[in-house]
Amino acid sequence: MKKLFMTGLILSVSSMSFASPDKSEEVKAETTTQESESTSQTSMKQMNLDQATIHEGFRVSVGQSNQTYEVEAKVKGDRRRAEEDGAATILTVGYQKIKLGSMGYSGILSRLSTKLDQIDFTQIGIEGNLTYGINKGLYTYGGLNISNVSAEGAGSSTENFYDDFGTGAGIQLALGYKFHKNIAGELKYASTSYQQDVNSVDVELNSRGMQFTLLGTF
Repeated sequence: MKKLFMTGLILSVSSMSFASPDKSEEVKAETTTQESESTSQTSMKQMNLDQATIHEGFRVSVGQSNQTYEVEAKVKGDRRRAEEDGAATILTVGYQKIKLGSMGYSGILSRLSTKLDQIDFTQIGIEGNLTYGINKGLYTYGGLNISNVSAEGAGSSTENFYDDFGTGAGIQLALGYKFHKNIAGELKYASTSYQQDVNSVDVELNSRGMQFTLLGTF
């Protein structure tokens, strides 16, 4: 009787010891499945985030513009204007965030150099924009700009005249297309107005042009 009892006890303990590893394996399997699902969900979220952002980072561009400079003076109620066109070279550096289907932002530092018949103009400024991604490649942005203007090559009196213009302010509107991971092209219209007072005469200098730039992003 004692032998039968001992035999039954041993068999019972043995069956319990074999059952324990099975439950442990089940727990491990469930844990592995949960970890795989969590990793998959994280990867999908990151993929959706990457697809929603057209570009976020620094940008550098070089381009050309057909720039128009117009000087307007108000003399005793009369408006007197002088206008001249010239080819301009544009260099910019900045930072941008363009999101697909929602608003982003950009800040750009620019240098625009224009060569006219007798005067070389240089405008150095900064612009702030709101950006919007239309699709995976096409985007647009617009905003405000401020800059200073200087002139060279026309004699000291003329150079001083243009140097006396205060900080100008204006607007810009652009359409861009990203045709490579790190390369895009932009078409932008920009206009800036500068003012000064010369012997109680209000004088305004307007600079405007259509710009085409090729930019690299990183």
